[in-house]
Amino acid sequence: MKILSLFFILIFAAVLGSAQAVQNDEATRLSAQAVKLFKEKKYAEAAPIAETVVKLRTQEAGANHLKTGEALRNLGFIQIAAGNREKAEEALEKAAAIYRAQTDLNKDSQVQLAQMLETVGFYKFEKRKIEKSREFYQAALELREKIHGADALETTDSLWALGNIYQFQKDYPNAEKTYRRVLEIRAKKLEKSGWEFQNAQSHYYCMSVRNDKGEEALNFIKSLNPGAFTATPPNAAAQAVSGGIINGKAKNLAKPPYPMEARAARAGGAVNVQATIDEQGKVIFACALSGNKLLYEASESAAYQSTFQPTTLGGKPVKVMGVIVYNFVP
Repeated sequence: MKILSLFFILIFAAVLGSAQAVQNDEATRLSAQAVKLFKEKKYAEAAPIAETVVKLRTQEAGANHLKTGEALRNLGFIQIAAGNREKAEEALEKAAAIYRAQTDLNKDSQVQLAQMLETVGFYKFEKRKIEKSREFYQAALELREKIHGADALETTDSLWALGNIYQFQKDYPNAEKTYRRVLEIRAKKLEKSGWEFQNAQSHYYCMSVRNDKGEEALNFIKSLNPGAFTATPPNAAAQAVSGGIINGKAKNLAKPPYPMEARAARAGGAVNVQATIDEQGKVIFACALSGNKLLYEASESAAYQSTFQPTTLGGKPVKVMGVIVYNFVP
């Protein structure tokens, strides 16, 4: 779940055009000033000016006018850049509510609304306000499907986030279904060797294993990607170095707790967790694929808490794909 920040300059470019047309508009003048500071990366200075623009737009057009929503949107993304996450979330949530109340949004404004819904959904998820997060992402998905189409790449951003939410809630059937849809779309639009396709492939496979459909998933993956290696689970990341068993490369290998349910059932043995380590040594994907299922959640949680030595290839940091093995003794 990532926040898109490529639209800052585009937002303010439109504001600058207004400044040329309405020289005496104080709100527009201040918006132009904010954009100048933003381009100079003076975010802390830009933020209070953007707040003033919101106040002026509210006085001028009313609290529920689209102009006020646009000012709040600009403020929200400035606050993101300034590192003020709480203020960013507040501004973007208010802006999204104003946008959603409009009946005649053009396509550009609809895309802006989808971006805001996804961003607020991301912040809600971070705070573990899961149901709220799902509501925002579901609304964003419906909007993406309307704007771009059900099979568009742009639609997969909201789908992916919803899959993550279902996975977090242990709703594995819906997670599997959602990741499969992402995989199908990306199979049509992206290179099979690319990170986004491979990552979707791995998540779909992981959820299929949870639902005892691992073999079915491998066959489906093979139908989409005949070159997929099906003797073992699909790669967790494209363009990653294969590290084999990577326990010995850990800077900090967190020890999983022994779940009471597993202990009571005397469940033990090895659990293999397929993991992807990013360029900084952080685990960004972990999926237990073999061993006793009563031990899966504890093993994955420990994997995410572990850190590894960063790996370089030709002097360049790279992702590492490997297996973390946890042994449980009843």
